[in-house]
Amino acid sequence: VTELGDAFLSGRLSSLRVLNLSRAIEPGNMRVLCEALSGCDPIPFEHLFFADNDWRHSNAPKQLGTVFQAGHASSLKTLVLDRCGIGGEGLHDICSALEVAAMKQE
Repeated sequence: VTELGDAFLSGRLSSLRVLNLSRAIEPGNMRVLCEALSGCDPIPFEHLFFADNDWRHSNAPKQLGTVFQAGHASSLKTLVLDRCGIGGEGLHDICSALEVAAMKQE
C-alpha cells in the first residue's frame, strides 16, 4: 500500500481512471491509502472499487469519507463497496462526505 501511495503522490498514476482494490485493502492499510489519496488534488479516478474488503470493525469508512469530503474525488462517478461489511454509521460517513463534496463543486 505504501508503494501504491507513493505512486499516487508522484503523479505516475495520474492518467489512471479506474482503480480496483477489491479484496486488496486490509483495514489497517486504509489510513496509508487515504493519506496518499488526500495528497492528490484531485484524485484522477472516475471509478473506485473496494468490494469484498472486510471493514466491519475498522475506521476505513470514516477515513475514506474524509478524503471525499475534502473534495479530492471530484471526478468520481462510481464507488463500489459491495460486501465490505460497512454498517449504518460507516455508510452514513461516506454518503455525507460525498454529499458535502458535491455541494462544494456547485
